[in-house]
Amino acid sequence: PDGDPIMRLHALNLAVHRRFALDRGRAVAGRSAIAAFSQGAASPRDMAQVFITAARVLAVPARYVSGYSPVCAVGAGRPAPHGWA
Repeated sequence: PDGDPIMRLHALNLAVHRRFALDRGRAVAGRSAIAAFSQGAASPRDMAQVFITAARVLAVPARYVSGYSPVCAVGAGRPAPHGWA
């Protein structure tokens, strides 16, 4: 959408999530946004990197943040590594 930058970023986020199937497996260390974009599935870290790259192309400052998320836990309900833009 034209105009409101926040609406553009929401649309970008939705497009990234529609583009990829979510891969909750172990992320590939050092995978670039370009390499991630060529895959059919992406980890949360990959999706964040794709979003950040696209946001920067739109002249919106963006950076990567990592941590642990209980929502992304697989198996025994332990917190799992996660990445956000």
